[in-house]
Amino acid sequence: MKTIKLAPGERLVTNQLNRKGVLPQNIVDAARDIVANVRANGDAAVRDYCQRFDGVELQSFRLPQEQIDAALEGLDPAFVAALEKAARQIREFHQREVEQSWFTTRADGTMLGVKVTPLAAAGIYVPGGRAQYPSTVLMNAIPAKVAGVKRVVMVTPPQKDGLISPYTLAAAKLGGVDEIYMVGGAQAVAALAYGTETIPRVDKITGPGNAFVAAAKQIVSGDVGIDMVAGPSEVCVLADATAKPMVVAADLMAQAEHDPLAACYLVTCDEQFAREVEAGIDILVAQSPRAEITRASLDNEGTIVVAADMAAAVEAVNTVAPEHLELHCKDAMGLLGGIRNAGAIFVGAWSSEPLGDYVAGPNHTLPTGGTAMFSNPLSVEEFVKRSSVICYTPEGLLSDAPATQRLAEAEGLWAHALSAALRRRVLEQGEDAVSAGSLAAADLTKVAYKIIENADSILLSLQSGAVDVFAHLTTTQIQQLGDGFHVEEGTMNLVQALYLNNAEKPFDDVRVRQALCYAIDRQQILDLAFDGYGTLLGSSMYPAFSKYFDDELTNYYTYNTEKAKELLTEAGYPNGFDMTITVPSNYQSHMDTAQVIVEQLKAVGINAAIQPVTWESWVQDTYSNRQFQSTVVGVDASNMTARAMLERFVSTASRDFINYNNADYDALFAQAQACYDDGEQTALYRAMEKNLAENAANVYIQDMADFVAVRDGLEGPSFYPIYVLDLSTIHYTK
Repeated sequence: MKTIKLAPGERLVTNQLNRKGVLPQNIVDAARDIVANVRANGDAAVRDYCQRFDGVELQSFRLPQEQIDAALEGLDPAFVAALEKAARQIREFHQREVEQSWFTTRADGTMLGVKVTPLAAAGIYVPGGRAQYPSTVLMNAIPAKVAGVKRVVMVTPPQKDGLISPYTLAAAKLGGVDEIYMVGGAQAVAALAYGTETIPRVDKITGPGNAFVAAAKQIVSGDVGIDMVAGPSEVCVLADATAKPMVVAADLMAQAEHDPLAACYLVTCDEQFAREVEAGIDILVAQSPRAEITRASLDNEGTIVVAADMAAAVEAVNTVAPEHLELHCKDAMGLLGGIRNAGAIFVGAWSSEPLGDYVAGPNHTLPTGGTAMFSNPLSVEEFVKRSSVICYTPEGLLSDAPATQRLAEAEGLWAHALSAALRRRVLEQGEDAVSAGSLAAADLTKVAYKIIENADSILLSLQSGAVDVFAHLTTTQIQQLGDGFHVEEGTMNLVQALYLNNAEKPFDDVRVRQALCYAIDRQQILDLAFDGYGTLLGSSMYPAFSKYFDDELTNYYTYNTEKAKELLTEAGYPNGFDMTITVPSNYQSHMDTAQVIVEQLKAVGINAAIQPVTWESWVQDTYSNRQFQSTVVGVDASNMTARAMLERFVSTASRDFINYNNADYDALFAQAQACYDDGEQTALYRAMEKNLAENAANVYIQDMADFVAVRDGLEGPSFYPIYVLDLSTIHYTK
């Protein structure tokens, strides 16, 4: 197994993993040819592929119903009992997932809701031929039946004798399968997707298969629903020294024996433990009847990650995003909250992954290849459809139509606005108001409102011609804008910073605040979050106030993680600490800045978490009530004076939301207000800025760039030295 040893503060990244990525192109091309042939030639093509690939010539693909009915006869009673237990517990678990239709009614009588409808037909693919997977039958058929699917169809390759494994057949009986067709491979997927003379099409296809099956599912997706494109099986074991090395070795082998391409991961903080697990694998593989497959998987696809601490180990697990995850640790349940990415999580020393494969109840059809970052296990939800139900009353229409019209106009969709507006006319003016004659004589361009309030759709509004000028665009929006516009660039005249609550631990210690100033790479923030745009700052003053702005403070702190660590150690935080960054979620620029800061602080051991809040909540809780640790926002002068910029940090000021309490700063401000000499007052304001920098009141970042999109043929917006644009000067040039 390959070993990756992470240094303190280092995090596992996805490019360190041995992932193959997309399906090989030759397999996709071959599967596409098979799908096209079956779609065009039906049973004849399927029969040809069955003979070519399976070596079986079948007169009929469908298994007679009497064979399904007699599936349990003559089987080992112990096997039947085990299968019945598995089916019962799988059914009980999935019954908890059933969603009912629901409806709600507003005060105006408008009814809204969701209608849940089972799929009419579902197809499940079960690997066969040389293998038998009764557990796969149960895991796919039972959720479909629990969901209410009337017709569950199973396809599986026949054995060389032209029959199906009796174990697989028994599972089909207990799982409620309605039809069985002895067809496998990409041709089976195509038959289910498009139908043949004897195999009716289905609405959705689920279940695992080889690379050709996966490719075929990917190809037919869109014409029919699929659960996922599954890759080779995966397991990740997060273990500490309390785990038994031989048991962990067996757990890794339990996946490795599936497939030479199966991926097995061991994540631990104990390098010696990892070596003991490897030694245990050598002992157990020597006795395995599937030694060749197991060894190939572990040698070529196995990975050991040795992390510096448990936090890094948990993050490594989240990076792997495994299909199966075992938390084989002393405090396994305590680690559960930190796991974000995993298909199935097995908690504690007694939770063997094979229990989940067979009898536990949760579905074993799981996302692979890192797709657990965004995908879910197979569930009842996969076999139902949700239809939104919208039923308006006249009162509801009158209430919501104006907003609908405004939003439609913002997107440049005139007829959308008209559709709602004509119904208003009926209610407000009578039915004659929407007659052909009345509308032919009306100016319908006035039906929709011209006021644009929905900033979320502004890019579409600009591109459609509904809007000619828009300010405060992001660099991403500028890149997407397209032809027909020119962009005017200025500055927002905002001091964007990581504002620190100086009264809250650990930020009541100036050394901690200084450490953050050294730990944060401001230029990297500009490069990553703002495409290099923006002006670096070192205090609570921006360049537009050139008289007061002290550029020497811009680089008062330079990026230096070692200096940051020294200061943290002096302050009593050698291993860093946890902190929360509160960010108003309606400002994407501040969210982007915070995300970069979170990653940068990891290098000095600080674990920062972003807490998104509404603007209203930020004003009330963060600004007014000062209930926060840190926050990323932009602060302006509110009027064109240096006093307005600097007074907010006087200890007695109501706007001192960071709780800055510095006697020297207060004294400088008092002197500035009593001073009548402009030069002397300016020097005092500059001294206040230096005081803020020396004491690291905040981590100052930038004066943000401002972009205004102006349609060609117009010009004239003016930038003011406060966060205001003058649009009154905009005029046509042609």
